[in-house]
Amino acid sequence: MGSQDILPLALGLLIFSFLITSVLLVPYIDLLYKLRLIRKREAPKKGKVPLFDKLHDIKAGTPVGGGILIILAVSVIFGLLFPFAAHMGVEIRSSFDYKNEVFIIFFTFISFGVLGLLDDLIKIFGKPKQGNIGLVLGLNKKSKFILQCVLALIISWLLYSRLGIQIIHIPLFGRVYELGFLYVPLSAFFIVTFANAFN
Repeated sequence: MGSQDILPLALGLLIFSFLITSVLLVPYIDLLYKLRLIRKREAPKKGKVPLFDKLHDIKAGTPVGGGILIILAVSVIFGLLFPFAAHMGVEIRSSFDYKNEVFIIFFTFISFGVLGLLDDLIKIFGKPKQGNIGLVLGLNKKSKFILQCVLALIISWLLYSRLGIQIIHIPLFGRVYELGFLYVPLSAFFIVTFANAFN
């Protein structure tokens, strides 16, 4: 299959995955409401309400657990995509060992998704604790941060040991730096930073 034939196939698969997710979205949200998987209010009922709690409590009553649909939809579509692409004659290549690369991608995707699900389930079914400025629901910040760091270190070690990645490329300066084992903590730092930036 030529490169001019890959673009329509990729676009078709993108539209297909969007349609599947769109069709499943409304029934899935209805299911979350029926199961009462909704976000609780965290702000204190009396006294001054901190700005963060005011902004966070806007989401009270909205369903949680949407990540499950995304993880399932992406996993199923990915599982169907590769046999279909092979059947259509599309050769899938990678600069790295293909099986290790796919394993690391899915380990990252699913492990952080499970961590988010655990946090949401504790928020819904766990007993709220009184914090310094209101109620604390879900995993406390310290536990969540430690779990994120552990997962990030595992992922970084897999990138370093299984794929042999140990460089950082800074396009702005056009420089590539060989980091050796220092790649692992730096990579873990970036993973945790981005996981928190994108929530």
